[in-house]
Amino acid sequence: MPSRKLFDITVEFLHSTEKAVKYTDGTTEFWVPKSALAGDGYIQVEDNEDGTFTLTAPTNWLREKGLI
Repeated sequence: MPSRKLFDITVEFLHSTEKAVKYTDGTTEFWVPKSALAGDGYIQVEDNEDGTFTLTAPTNWLREKGLI
């Protein structure tokens, strides 16, 4: 079974549609499916109250997006 190691990155919100949310890490823009953000989804986002968010996701997903 593959490892489910998690990693945190700081992101900024860009746009939202019915099915996905677009974020940027300052270099790369990427979409996160809203289904992945659901209550028990594999990606979590926390508001940092400074205009940024902490996105916590599996390292393999972040690598696929070119974020780590």
